[in-house]
Amino acid sequence: MTPLPTGYTLCRPADPGPRCHNCRRWADHPEQVIGQITRVVKTSGQRDPACVHFPISYLKDAK
Repeated sequence: MTPLPTGYTLCRPADPGPRCHNCRRWADHPEQVIGQITRVVKTSGQRDPACVHFPISYLKDAK
């Protein structure tokens, strides 16, 4: 997975579901890169209204 640039707000759900494991915005993804100025929004889970899903499997990796 290519992580999102640092200008994106990442998501840290209290109860991550299967959809979170396939999301580039998930802050706790093992391949995610978090910088000092990375914004993180806390959500209740994958059905939270603040969740904006960026699927890993459907987006091409930026090179």
